[in-house]
Amino acid sequence: DWDNDGRSTLLVASLAGVTQFNATPETKQYSWSQLVVGNPVAFPSCGAGEIEVGEYGKDKLPMLATIEPWHGHQAVVYTLNLDGSEWFYFHMWNRHVLDDQLVGGHAVGWGDFDGDGEDEMVAGSRGKADAGKDPCLKLFDLDFYIQRDPQLKWDSQTLDTGGIAVEDLEVADLDEDGDPDIVVIGRATHNLVLFENKSNK
Repeated sequence: DWDNDGRSTLLVASLAGVTQFNATPETKQYSWSQLVVGNPVAFPSCGAGEIEVGEYGKDKLPMLATIEPWHGHQAVVYTLNLDGSEWFYFHMWNRHVLDDQLVGGHAVGWGDFDGDGEDEMVAGSRGKADAGKDPCLKLFDLDFYIQRDPQLKWDSQTLDTGGIAVEDLEVADLDEDGDPDIVVIGRATHNLVLFENKSNK
């Protein structure tokens, strides 16, 4: 229920961008709306390949993280524009490309890794060995306050280069120390890697 309307919501990334599906169990009716169009170019380089929701600010407003296009080269974050009072139409979102050098982007996630009360975004790629492009895992520390400046600012940190061809990742407090960690699986590299969060130790 990411939009706080009391209903379970499914977000789907596809060549059509990010779509929201809502169900009303009482009537068994389903509705959908397009949140964002994703990479704004023609088929087949359009849309989005991943979708995860993070939070920012004291009101815990949503931010969307995607890889664009499908298996694409961009790590993208969407922030609400204006005052954040309308959430459900794609013209209400601002698109920010944090990185456009990924090769085979394949996973995104959110977590408050530094304990500052704001989510950071993590993105991974599979790379392409025959093109000499290493896979990578990157962390983006975002700075965004809509009342001060509609532009998103960020710093990035590379957590891994070449060690794991990121197929998927999950953010969770695996060692139960109160800080989120990252576990990443690499299909092409045949490995499973835990990135333990040491930022608050």
